[in-house]
Amino acid sequence: MPITLRTATMADLDLLKGWDEKPHVVESDPNDDWQWETELSRVVSWRDQLIAELDGVPIGFVQILDPAEEDTHYWGDVPANVRAVDIWIGEEAYLNKGHGTEIMKLVIERCFAPPEVAAILIDPLVSNTRSHRFYQRLGFAPIERRSFGEDDCLVHRLDRAVWMSKATAPRLPIGYWIRKADELLTARTDAVQQTNGLTRLGWQALNLIQEAAAPSRDEVAKTLRPFGDAAAVDQTLQGLVEQGLVRLSGGLLEPTAEGAKLHQRALESQRTVRHRAVEGIDGADYATTVRVLQRLVRNLE
Repeated sequence: MPITLRTATMADLDLLKGWDEKPHVVESDPNDDWQWETELSRVVSWRDQLIAELDGVPIGFVQILDPAEEDTHYWGDVPANVRAVDIWIGEEAYLNKGHGTEIMKLVIERCFAPPEVAAILIDPLVSNTRSHRFYQRLGFAPIERRSFGEDDCLVHRLDRAVWMSKATAPRLPIGYWIRKADELLTARTDAVQQTNGLTRLGWQALNLIQEAAAPSRDEVAKTLRPFGDAAAVDQTLQGLVEQGLVRLSGGLLEPTAEGAKLHQRALESQRTVRHRAVEGIDGADYATTVRVLQRLVRNLE
């Protein structure tokens, strides 16, 4: 059976107090008083206290909390949408067998399940260099040396973007990311263009007609075909004509004065989508991605 996480209860009191006395637990956390008698019976919205089990046998403890909401303000001034983690293997027999890694993977997935959570913090002792290597293999990076009471700690942070690139991306094929990117671009564009009376397809059509030199209707329809079926493209183009945004003359499309004004407003709206989409992506990486996709398409045509 795989490792599972369950909520810690008062029934775990003796187990946790026993683990507190284990030399390897004391070495990693020498000064904390967990006040199990009080804390196990206290239910708060900003914290999960969990027991890790292997085949139904308790082997470790995990605490996940929201440091911005935690009532002792242990972490000080921390922004919203961050989680902080404590973890240890309680039973010596389960050390150095990969169980800690499996538990941390479950914990990371649990922390990042809410899409708004941006990062995870953890605070191993400066002297615990083995734990530093452990967390760094999982994507955490050291960000500051900091004292918590009597403990001299090296705070590590795992950002969602790092976790996504390290843990999620290799498990998913390129087709997933192409489809997902297109889905999100449609949703974001539809949202910002709604105030302009446009959809993503409508924006693409108007932008293509504005930027090109009187393209033919067939040319525009062909270019838009990957974004909608023939009926949807025809309906979109006809709608632009009927709204007086585009005129059709001799099979050629060109924007009207009203269409040009709307295009300018829609362009400003669309820049917010583009800015968000390329955040953290430099120009060279973006250009490389486009070239790779172009080659992929040519190879498959």
